[in-house]
Amino acid sequence: MKRFTDRYVNRDAARAEYGPLADAYAALQKVGDPLADAAAARIAQPDGRAELARALRGGSGVDSAILAVVHDAQEVPAWVDFERMRAGAGLQQRLGRVGMLILGAWSLVNSYHCGAAVKPLTFTGQLTRKAGRRLAETSRYVIAVTQDDALRPGSTGWEMSVRVRLMHAAVRRMIRQSGGFDEQAWGVPINQADMVGTLIEFSAFIIAGARHLGFRVSAAEADGLVHLWRYAGHLGGVCPRLLEQFESPERLERFAHLVHMIQPGPDADSLALAAAMRDSILAPEAAWPERWAAQLILRIHDGLSWSLNVEGVAADLQIPNRRWRHVFDATRPLVGAVERARVRVPRLHAWAVARGRAEVERELQRMLGGVEPQFKAQRV
Repeated sequence: MKRFTDRYVNRDAARAEYGPLADAYAALQKVGDPLADAAAARIAQPDGRAELARALRGGSGVDSAILAVVHDAQEVPAWVDFERMRAGAGLQQRLGRVGMLILGAWSLVNSYHCGAAVKPLTFTGQLTRKAGRRLAETSRYVIAVTQDDALRPGSTGWEMSVRVRLMHAAVRRMIRQSGGFDEQAWGVPINQADMVGTLIEFSAFIIAGARHLGFRVSAAEADGLVHLWRYAGHLGGVCPRLLEQFESPERLERFAHLVHMIQPGPDADSLALAAAMRDSILAPEAAWPERWAAQLILRIHDGLSWSLNVEGVAADLQIPNRRWRHVFDATRPLVGAVERARVRVPRLHAWAVARGRAEVERELQRMLGGVEPQFKAQRV
């Protein structure tokens, strides 16, 4: 059996720049989440999620494999610092809808650029169907885990992270059993390498995107958000060696370059997924003011994709409205002026955090239609 997948590109350059880390990271494209995978068959049963609920609440009569995942999440590693996370959570909260815009226009668009990584969506039939719902559920998860103390054992974000981990295991099992998934070409479905890539998109990309738009991000906020997602990755089953790269924002930024360097680029599925996400922003059945607003938001979203993805990602994914990237040249000084006032006046900072939380919750309720995500594996 080959050690590496076919999707591991630019190997010589990566090895020259990163040494053994390049191969160690690439090899994890062939690794899933053994602890959660052992519980996948049980969690996929009709009563599996109810059994998980009992395990999360300390109930009895729970399958040992599910219980092992819950116990793993309950054991907090020595490196975890919940107070350190609070500044990072506050950053995500005060960004409000702008944070959600960065999540869609940069974090998710960048993830779609790797055709191999999006193949699980193809096999579950979720590539283009329910794109809006998928975006809403991803946003709900990101916002849930970035609330104050949301990752303490027993809290909402902590529980949601465990549920997502087991959902990924169930999806991984169904895809592998379906036949036709080329693991030598694409890696194991929802593998370790792709999971840590998602953590980068939710942490380093949010920080860089906020700074690009003119927001002031303090060292404590950047460090706190990276630390928060390191722990969220632990709860999600990402292996410790990869999580060591989240030791500091600077170390993570260097690692993010390696992750990008060895990806093979987009394919037809990538283009379809990017198009489906853009279509989900539109509101064809709404009244004309809402339709007009949706068209404006879509152009802003496209412009931000062009403004942030400086290495050709937006072009490769055929995202239109390139000229809208200049909008942010005009808005950046205004954002900067507001940020200078916020830094000087503590009450303004507290107001910005509260306002951001409230507007995001309103937007999520609109996107979810009042139906909270169940994080249930979709049939292949």
